[in-house]
Amino acid sequence: MRNSNLSKKLLHYLRTELKTSNLSYKLPPQRIEQGYEAFIYKFQLDNTINEYSKPLVLRLYPKNIENIVYKESIFQNFLKENKFPVPNVHAVCRDKKILGGEFLLMDFLPGETPKDSLPVQESSKILAETHISLHQIDPAQLIKRLKKTTIKSDIYDGSIWGERASKIKWLRQAINWIKENEPKIARARNTGGNQDIHKSVVKRLTDQFNEITGISIIPNV
Repeated sequence: MRNSNLSKKLLHYLRTELKTSNLSYKLPPQRIEQGYEAFIYKFQLDNTINEYSKPLVLRLYPKNIENIVYKESIFQNFLKENKFPVPNVHAVCRDKKILGGEFLLMDFLPGETPKDSLPVQESSKILAETHISLHQIDPAQLIKRLKKTTIKSDIYDGSIWGERASKIKWLRQAINWIKENEPKIARARNTGGNQDIHKSVVKRLTDQFNEITGISIIPNV
């Protein structure tokens, strides 16, 4: 979809949803990134004074992707509530007739992507530290919230990812090695020990393979 058509359709949708007929753009949607599975646009509205007055992001999924925006919004807003640096989601639309695919509207977070602006060693360090802080968040309340939805449990209980990983030889071997060499503390549900878990596993992997630039254990919540 061309930017001009997208801009018109998005504005019509927002005028209807916000019940503001004189809504306009201070900054029309501009493509800032094409992610692995979505198109990302930055825009800003005029003639509004609520949370929609700030710079916003449209995350638009291709038409062949379904039932993802609802899950994404629950995950992101849960992380935001727990002080994790993710954008707050303001709106979710699953009607593909509006823009040609499901989409999210969320806050714009200024800054640069580490992999594009920093040396690999420094960006890897930021990634590892971010994952460690993510693991400090207790998933119990998130799981409780997800169970109240129609989202299938295999999306968040880890079983679907284990099944997919088992079909990739090198990934299956890596996961099996980590499980076999996992320190005892990793098997306990002691979230306060996650930094020690990372350090211990990294040391073991380093001893095994001479050099490891980074690792993150994704717990099966």
